Amino acid sequence: MRLTRDTAAALHLQMAGRLWREDRLEAAAAAMSAAFAAGLPASHQFDLQRMIDAELATRRRSVRVRLSEELEIEVAPMQTAWRVAVSDVAANALRDVTRALDVRWPMPVLLTLVPDSNWVTFVHARYGYYATRSDRLKVVLPPASAQLGGVLRSACLHEMAHAGVATVAQGRAPRWLDEGIAVWVESDGRPRGDIGGAWPQFASADALSGALEGHAMSLDGRDAAICYALAGRIVQGEALRAGVSALHGWLRRIGAGEPWRRAYGRAFHRPFWRTEREWRRTIREAAGR
Repeated sequence: MRLTRDTAAALHLQMAGRLWREDRLEAAAAAMSAAFAAGLPASHQFDLQRMIDAELATRRRSVRVRLSEELEIEVAPMQTAWRVAVSDVAANALRDVTRALDVRWPMPVLLTLVPDSNWVTFVHARYGYYATRSDRLKVVLPPASAQLGGVLRSACLHEMAHAGVATVAQGRAPRWLDEGIAVWVESDGRPRGDIGGAWPQFASADALSGALEGHAMSLDGRDAAICYALAGRIVQGEALRAGVSALHGWLRRIGAGEPWRRAYGRAFHRPFWRTEREWRRTIREAAGR
């Protein structure tokens, strides 16, 4: 039985995605090429193709260094002093994320530093991106996020926090909570940022998640800054009010399969609608209404 071109393209695309998740990048790139050769439209799954190409190009030019059982880095050859400094920043960030979220890492975190900004111009994220692989929790940072100093530390904390949330909550945390925790961790528990002007479009959990997931939002724009600051402030408030242990319990309940609103009620001993009401009042006050 001969496969139609559409069916063959779809099968190759499915294979490319699976191989990418397994971090078998050479094979994933070959499967993606086969999908296009079979007639897959060039615009279809374009982000997947670009992620495969960027990660593969980085791997071909990089060396992998295992720093501990929980952490590896994948970097282009560099001066020893620079690599040691990057390694120290990454190791300290992972330690802080582990403590902040009480994570038991099921597999190593792989920090990949992309050496060429042209390979990751597609990235629509605060710093880089996090993605679960079959045997690694992979954090990919572009050059702008991978500079030594505060930016690298903030980027590592933010993206590794996504890995921690995904691990504890088993990938079930709503987007606003995922980003809010990442901002809270990135800012050492003291998220900053102006939320004035957020009313009314970000006045609910669903609306904030939708805004953060929307590709139409410019990450350099005011709306994006407000969304991240607001999500971080909500998480900070809950951690201060009920304690970090309640936040840990919330994530663990979500990871066990409870709907996140019900899990919130059991972890914090009050319904989420009350928090959402306070959230709206905070926005109104920030807007001077």
